[in-house]
Amino acid sequence: AAGQRALAAGHLRRARTDFRAVLRLRPGLAGAEVNLGVIAERQRRWSAAHAHLRRARQLAPHLAGVELDLGLLDYHLNHYRRAAGEFRRFLAQQPASPQARALLGFCLFYRYRYRSAMATLLPLWPRMHANFTYLYVISIAAGKSSRPHLAHRAMRRLRAIGAGSPAMKLILARGYLNLQQDAKALPLLLAAIRQAPRLPFAHFSLGIVYQRRHQYGAARREFERDLRIEPRLVYDYEHLGQVALATAHPRQAVGWFAKAVRLAPRLAAAQFGLGEAWLRSRHYRRALAALAIAQNLAPASASVRLMEGRALLLSGHRRRARLAFAQATRLRKQAQDKLRREISGRHLPALPAPALHR
Repeated sequence: AAGQRALAAGHLRRARTDFRAVLRLRPGLAGAEVNLGVIAERQRRWSAAHAHLRRARQLAPHLAGVELDLGLLDYHLNHYRRAAGEFRRFLAQQPASPQARALLGFCLFYRYRYRSAMATLLPLWPRMHANFTYLYVISIAAGKSSRPHLAHRAMRRLRAIGAGSPAMKLILARGYLNLQQDAKALPLLLAAIRQAPRLPFAHFSLGIVYQRRHQYGAARREFERDLRIEPRLVYDYEHLGQVALATAHPRQAVGWFAKAVRLAPRLAAAQFGLGEAWLRSRHYRRALAALAIAQNLAPASASVRLMEGRALLLSGHRRRARLAFAQATRLRKQAQDKLRREISGRHLPALPAPALHR
């Protein structure tokens, strides 16, 4: 009871001490493990949170809420596939949970399964048609699913409930950024940050504007501010690496890109940046290793092949370099290079949808 009171009041260290004492008195009590998992999550001790919650599930497989807590943890860490499985298991126990259904839909959305996301989320419209996050996801998923009327309906609702809000300013600014209209995006971003200085993704988006304008000091400050708000946003690390390369600091760029690929090993642009950073640092073997991963992730990218050719040439592999350059030329003739658009900031990631807290 003391632990519950401390947890409710936000006294996490005191609550942790109490729940540990409970487990010493009664080892294997699943409820205490759940609470210790929640405390560890709030303290950003992710491995400990996972361990406590998995133990709770093992001790009490039918304990309501453990699957949801595990799903929320994985959702927060951007492990959307694993989180989706946990939300599905929770829904099998409690099919009427709107929170679990919404979070499952968001997971599907971030895995680019737009039609499945729509099928999951649409039954929630009567309940959630005034929820900003829900409407944002519906508007994007409907557009990607060739349902323009629903996309426009969601956008009209967004404008109605979000007029003048910092979140709406951010969404409008992101639209302008995607259209390369940075001059229109800039005042919206500055206004959003004045209203909500800790609005996730706002400082990142402002950093993109400064990066495109080659104002690298200002861009670096904005990306670093965004990281202080959300330390696991991989795109901040990726763009800090790009800024370091642009300002001739390849060893710094290695550090930033390495952090990005640790968080998202399948992010092709980050693997490409790491390869370029190692290349400029004259570590050719490491450069080729990173570029090989980038090539597997983006096999149609001429940029990767071109960078690989440079690394091979500088490391003395002339014959392999000629083959890579020839392949880069063929790929460039075949199609536009999507990866190069991502690296330049012309193709921006979707805004994250925050978890719905219980």
